[in-house]
Amino acid sequence: MGLPRCAIPLFHLLILMAALMAAAPARAETLPDCPVAADAELVLLVPRVNGQLAPFCAFALKLDGLVYLPRDDIERLGLRLPDSAPLIRGGSPHYPLDAIAELEYRIDEPQQELHISGPASIFRPHRISPTPRRHPPSPGPGGAFLNYDLHAQQRGSGHVDTSGLFETRLFGAGGSGGGTWLLQDFGDDREWVRLETEWTVDQPEQRRRLRIGDGTTRPGAWGSPMRFGGIQWGTDFSLDPYFSTTAAPTVAGETPLPSTLELYVDNRLALRRDVPPGPFEIRDPPVVTGEGEMQLVIRDLLGREQVVTQPYHANPRLLKPGLTDYHLALGQLRRDFGRESHRYGTGFGAGLIRHGLSPTLTGEGRLEIAEDQQTGGFSLSHLLLDWAVADLTLAVSQSDAGEGQLARAGLLRQARPYSFGLRLSHASRHYTQLGAPPGALPRYQAQAHVSRSFGRHGSWAASTLYREPRESRTFRSYTLSHRRRLGEHTALSISLTRTELGDRDHSIRITLTRRLGTRTSGSAYHSRDGDSRRQGVSLQRSPPPGPGIGWRVLAEDGPNERLEARLRGNTAVTSFDVAAAQRAGVTAYRAGLRGGFAYMDGGLFASRRIDDGFAVVRTGEYPGVGIYRNNHLVARSNQRAMALVPRLRAYEAQRLAIELDDIPLEARIDSPELVVVPRRRSGVLAHFDIAPAYGALVQLVDEQGDPLPAGSTVRLAEHDERFPVAHHGWVYVTGLRDTARLTARWDGRACTAQITRPADAGPQPRIGPVTCKEVPPE
Repeated sequence: MGLPRCAIPLFHLLILMAALMAAAPARAETLPDCPVAADAELVLLVPRVNGQLAPFCAFALKLDGLVYLPRDDIERLGLRLPDSAPLIRGGSPHYPLDAIAELEYRIDEPQQELHISGPASIFRPHRISPTPRRHPPSPGPGGAFLNYDLHAQQRGSGHVDTSGLFETRLFGAGGSGGGTWLLQDFGDDREWVRLETEWTVDQPEQRRRLRIGDGTTRPGAWGSPMRFGGIQWGTDFSLDPYFSTTAAPTVAGETPLPSTLELYVDNRLALRRDVPPGPFEIRDPPVVTGEGEMQLVIRDLLGREQVVTQPYHANPRLLKPGLTDYHLALGQLRRDFGRESHRYGTGFGAGLIRHGLSPTLTGEGRLEIAEDQQTGGFSLSHLLLDWAVADLTLAVSQSDAGEGQLARAGLLRQARPYSFGLRLSHASRHYTQLGAPPGALPRYQAQAHVSRSFGRHGSWAASTLYREPRESRTFRSYTLSHRRRLGEHTALSISLTRTELGDRDHSIRITLTRRLGTRTSGSAYHSRDGDSRRQGVSLQRSPPPGPGIGWRVLAEDGPNERLEARLRGNTAVTSFDVAAAQRAGVTAYRAGLRGGFAYMDGGLFASRRIDDGFAVVRTGEYPGVGIYRNNHLVARSNQRAMALVPRLRAYEAQRLAIELDDIPLEARIDSPELVVVPRRRSGVLAHFDIAPAYGALVQLVDEQGDPLPAGSTVRLAEHDERFPVAHHGWVYVTGLRDTARLTARWDGRACTAQITRPADAGPQPRIGPVTCKEVPPE
């Protein structure tokens, strides 16, 4: 590495030093508390920090045996800023290096270097965010799309029953919304039912959503999700896919030299980043739910490596300290959803708020107010010793039946190699909430589960459920399961279940599965349920995410023999499903077709079902251009040079690119890649600026017939781009559609000429020689 070019003529250096020293007294007069002695010496030095040469020079002040550096240079070196009062020199604050704890320095006068050394603590802390930079949603024109899901089935020689699920949706700058409808035709019974109609306005910057129309309430810790019609407003963290709501630990480290760090979460690389010297911390590392381990590997320029290991426990019930999650709903409950289009019932209002009280404690409050009942309650979730999350819920209600109470408690651990959970609840006779009239909830309910992994010896799991209703018999169930691998491609699973609802029932199922390829597998099973026994074999191949075919065949022997064959597949614009089954001598057939249509930017496109964002891509004037999403070919532009790219994740930055081999060499391309960020269930426009270059090779000569000198520049009228002239007066210009006037300039001289593109001359014609008449330079 060479030294920075700090050497300047001595005369200039003396002038500069004199100017600075002359300015210093005037500036010092404005800060009488920080006077600068007249004998302060100004020196020009190259900083070298822990052996690493800085890429700049610094003017340092030497005064009373101390060395002062300007604030800007201290910050450029990444050093901590001292707390001491600065000296003002030339309008710039200077700080003494001696005021930085543990920093050592010396001046190498022959080399004009300032050697600075010290541990990582001499540098200012560096904060690292592992989440990608957030992009605002891409602007785009409004549009609409339609989804359809068609089904037909026939049993024996009976009537063919048909049904269809349809969704229409509009989107634009003001939000998106639409409706879903169900059409059913069962012989003489045909009905058309409206399911939901709504309009949604997203505010991704505030992570907030407003929905007007049909929707579902948020249940919180003790409520039930209820369909209703009305208005709801509140936080929605899915609007920021890069934002983590859980309280994850901060990973910290330090290094005295520039280094590369790698963060592994559960032995998987989650982050790689170059860091400057000094302490650093990684906030909100990308951890997964449950208990795990993070490992930080730091490698400096000398190849030295240090490893920091830190356990973590993440649970979605725990919010970051200070983070608030809220939801408000007001409207009327839906009745007979799926059978009646416009039947609404009880009016109500509900509110939910959750708040992170500390890294290990989150509180929640919820209130329901309806015409015939009022219910309120609170919950606490607490992380116990980084081991398990404990929940406590208490709620009270008031209705015509009287006062009621609900109490719940739970303990959950999600970790390796074992996990477990326990939940207990009790509801009094008169307790009520939305969707549960008095006495509907069981008096007592208890659930427990435990699982344990034994590595190559497989895993075991057990669970139990106890439910004691008020008006019916007590229900108990017990389940024990085991799963293990038998070789690289084979797995065995065994499940035992016992239920008690008056009588006792036992069942067992044994399944052997073998992977036969990337998407192909086979299985054989045997099951016994009481006195009934069944055994069967199946072979299946799943369809690929893109166009392709999948299938499944099954044969089962038991009380009712069963044969089944199924074919599933995807095309570029639809998905289909065809099946035939025979059971107890009766044959049934089923067929389904799913897809969608989208209209945007003047184009109508057929597509597979649209469940999230999409992009309409324009490829300039060139059809048949391949389009890639995250390096996967997903579409090809049609005859109008347009294409639809579905399945884009909402509010995430995704890269679209074009296949350059599909574009003629003479075309002009501004950029072969674009980044788009669609809104939820909306479209964006991705316009690749691709057009014919209209290039031509022109030979320019002066009025004496001599070629213009090499190095001259040429500009077409009404164009900003300049083109260099090569040897013999040749210049390659673009943007020449028909006739244009050009201006050439060189050595303070200028000339103009008019050129015309020959008809049918091909993509890159040769024109000339063309006489360029000299004009006065501008």
